[in-house]
Amino acid sequence: MNGGLVVRDSRLFFGLDLVRGTVFEADFSGRVLRMIEFGSSSEASGVGGLTLDAHGFLYVADPVGQRLRVFDPEGVESRVIGEERQRHLTRGLQLVERDGVLEDPNDVAVDPEGNVYVACGEQFMVHGLQKFSPQGQHLLSFPSLGEPGGTFGGPRGLTLDPDGTLLLCDTQFHRLQRFSLEGQFLDVLGPPRDEPLVSPYAVTVLPGGDLLVAQSLGLVVPGRGDARRRPFTSRRLARVCDVCCRDGIVWVMEREIGRFGVRVSRFDVDGTLQDVVISGTRDLVGKASAWLKAEMGSGLAPAQAWHRLGVLHHYVLPQTSSNLRFAERCYHKALQAEADGFEVRLDLAEVLARRGRDQESLRLYRECLEMHTQDQSVRLRLALALCRNADREQARQVLSDGLELNPESEVLRGELERLG
Repeated sequence: MNGGLVVRDSRLFFGLDLVRGTVFEADFSGRVLRMIEFGSSSEASGVGGLTLDAHGFLYVADPVGQRLRVFDPEGVESRVIGEERQRHLTRGLQLVERDGVLEDPNDVAVDPEGNVYVACGEQFMVHGLQKFSPQGQHLLSFPSLGEPGGTFGGPRGLTLDPDGTLLLCDTQFHRLQRFSLEGQFLDVLGPPRDEPLVSPYAVTVLPGGDLLVAQSLGLVVPGRGDARRRPFTSRRLARVCDVCCRDGIVWVMEREIGRFGVRVSRFDVDGTLQDVVISGTRDLVGKASAWLKAEMGSGLAPAQAWHRLGVLHHYVLPQTSSNLRFAERCYHKALQAEADGFEVRLDLAEVLARRGRDQESLRLYRECLEMHTQDQSVRLRLALALCRNADREQARQVLSDGLELNPESEVLRGELERLG
């Protein structure tokens, strides 16, 4: 899915995998109202599907961090759902060992009572759809096609039908499965056999009860009963990563606009384009930058605002010399406002390396390692920078020191073996 969106009242929330997981809150004109970020250099994160509950809490599926993140209406992370994962291989299939573990959570839905449903897995999964209480306690695991222990084929998109049932996109098996909220399998939904779905990965319900499905061949409305499948719109779309229907308006989020871009558009239920709210990466960065500058020193600390500005120009926009130069300025201003910023130092080291200033970059990596000696990602980046600087012996020493601190690290061990 690699990103998701949800609409509530006059607010649009959409998420992207940037350096960290990032969710933007915007109004219907596309003006950015808030950025919610999570993850760090040592805590990998990503963005899958999003949803909101009745109290305005935002739920974000994090397939990289292997958890479900929950943010309060102020954008503060309030809790996570999902136990620490453990895996084993059985008959060549990767299975989770117990209920409550979220293996690659892709999408999330919340029912009116606050119960949480999570679709998990990139492979054939037993626990591909799980239900949790509002407090995050595991309640049940759904059986695929009603078979105990039945596997799901890459569960992705998930939505609540207004009729009180749950719809799940079973991507690798090319079908939609429908369940009751109590975990009972009901049926397989889809078009006639001569018009099959192809890897469906997102679904929403249109006002008349028809389904709108994002699949690898584009957006389609599969007919219910004897109705035939039809394309949703004649407009040419890039890679659709999520769809959402709210108050008779269909919102579509696309990726790969140009090189890395994102586009958010709204359509009427007949597939006619109304307008484009976010027209591309530069448009998004411009709107996010305007919000950051407006918030600087009031709702947002200057160090945090300058750091976010730098990240947008460093990692999101094309890596031209002017964008990297602006990012460097932003990082320096962030450090002037808060001298001990670890994440800022790390990003500044990266941008200096990209600008060919290796010695300055190495100095910053070493400062970061002194601040967080247990951080494996910093140690790996420093070793890589040393290798680029033709100092493989020092790189091996950095990795060996890390293994002494953390003898169980397979990542450090593997990189040290690679260096020989």
